[in-house]
Amino acid sequence: MAGSQPLRVLLTRAQVDPHDRGLRYLATRLREAGMEVIYGRYSRPEEIAAMALQEDVDAIGIGFYCIDPMRVAPEVVGTLRERGLGQVRVLVGGIIPEDERQALLAAGVAALFPPGTSAEDVIACLKTA
Repeated sequence: MAGSQPLRVLLTRAQVDPHDRGLRYLATRLREAGMEVIYGRYSRPEEIAAMALQEDVDAIGIGFYCIDPMRVAPEVVGTLRERGLGQVRVLVGGIIPEDERQALLAAGVAALFPPGTSAEDVIACLKTA
């Protein structure tokens, strides 16, 4: 991101995942760090990509608690690429099975943040493009 424009970050949960405490906390911390945060709820992969296009975001953070990230995140990355938004970084946080982490990264997810990750780590990741 060039100049003084703040980073625009879409935070969302996939489908009907009810857990949003971490995302709400992260939204506050990202705003405190000077980023613009768009908060989406209960989105399918194609809806997440549409929101990213509409809101002109630099990154998407998807939180997972009870939904399997391998069922959603690779499809979000693929849909973004199909729509010409391959530059939008997709970050995954929450419950991420150990045996799926390398596959998520190989599918194009930019970074993974399991439980216990500090907000400062997420902010640092977003600021390094």
